[in-house]
Amino acid sequence: MNDEYILAEIESADRALSEAFVRRLRAISALKEARHVDENEISADLAADAALIRRLIGEAPDDVSIDAVARFCRAFIGECVVYQGVKAVRYAGGDEARLVDAARGFFGYAAKLTRSADPREALEAVAEEAGVVACLPWPELAGGGQWWPMMNESRFAGLKILSGWPNLPGDDAPPMETAIVARKALSPSGSDDMFAIAHDDIHDANRLLRQIELPGEVVARVRSLALIKLSGYVTEDDSRVIEARNAGLDGFRIIGVLPRP
Repeated sequence: MNDEYILAEIESADRALSEAFVRRLRAISALKEARHVDENEISADLAADAALIRRLIGEAPDDVSIDAVARFCRAFIGECVVYQGVKAVRYAGGDEARLVDAARGFFGYAAKLTRSADPREALEAVAEEAGVVACLPWPELAGGGQWWPMMNESRFAGLKILSGWPNLPGDDAPPMETAIVARKALSPSGSDDMFAIAHDDIHDANRLLRQIELPGEVVARVRSLALIKLSGYVTEDDSRVIEARNAGLDGFRIIGVLPRP
């Protein structure tokens, strides 16, 4: 195989990538128009994007790194997500450089990145401003400045954790560092974990979850409020959610989803 043939292959691949990107953006615009999506609404579906990445990883040939496939897809999709209503990203708390990495990893360079004074300010921006998402330290991380209890406040009731970063596949995948929070309804990717919060005054949540056959465990606490990780996708109208409240987990509520790698 000579250089001329190889260079022609590269040029052909570059052309195909460009054409695919333009096609996807045009299709997104057509879908937004067909669904009458408001320009101030975030129409991006991170769950569907996670399912797509998972499928493309599954189809990757043996001589291609699945992490490379995942990173490429995220860069490609990141620009599309901005095209679907994400205008700005607020980040706060934790390691600033890592939060910026997460924001760029999800949303590329089209969205405006702004540092907030603290997680509350970032969440307020998400709740009050159109097209804003937040990058905050992953809620399971120990340490001061925990922000997830704020999700129990009525003013933040419409906010959800939509995904996490880096969330890459592979045996050496690093632990979760950053949560992506937006004002948007949750949807399944086909392979998910969920997060819920509830008041667990007597630290009995794990037993109660087993009792109602809702697979999960407490992964963090701030006083009586517990952060609960659930296995599998659970809708907010699931009968077990009501059972959890009746069993003693006061205020039990789904606050987020994590698509599995």
